[in-house]
Amino acid sequence: MNKLNSLCSKANNLTAWKLLLKLKQSSLKEASEYFGLDNAQSSRIISSLEKELDYELLDRSHKPYRLNENFRILEKNLALMVEAHEKILKITQKEEAQTQWLTFSLPANMGRISILNSLLSLEKEIVDLRFMIFTDKTIEDLEDGKVDIAILPYKPEKESVYARPLKRNWSFLTATPVYLK
Repeated sequence: MNKLNSLCSKANNLTAWKLLLKLKQSSLKEASEYFGLDNAQSSRIISSLEKELDYELLDRSHKPYRLNENFRILEKNLALMVEAHEKILKITQKEEAQTQWLTFSLPANMGRISILNSLLSLEKEIVDLRFMIFTDKTIEDLEDGKVDIAILPYKPEKESVYARPLKRNWSFLTATPVYLK
């Protein structure tokens, strides 16, 4: 591979690696949207990377695709590489207002309309603030920094996190008419 091809290689494309790291936390659709791509573009980026490396990173035998053991072998070093790149960019970029992304987790069985409306209002009010919404992240995910804010269906008894009641929630017992007979 000549020097120009080496510089243009997919393996040197941090977006491809960031996309894979994002897939660890979310679906292909969510990861694609995060980077402003559609699913087909993301899939092509990952496939090109795998082809160039001759090293599969996704298990395509399941839907949705899953990261495979090959990815897990690389994961720690990839995370360090991406983190170092982001630190370099932060140091070298001007201190202009930049979009601040907050990751937010909601329980899957929780009504979301009022929360999502509140988050959208905040985004309109604070121009440089954006939320990425996940479902069912755990207290461990919060502690590990995988999400910034989490609404949990219980009050965690951990000193490492701040917890306060959000609002009254209602749960509904449901059944099908067939079951009720």
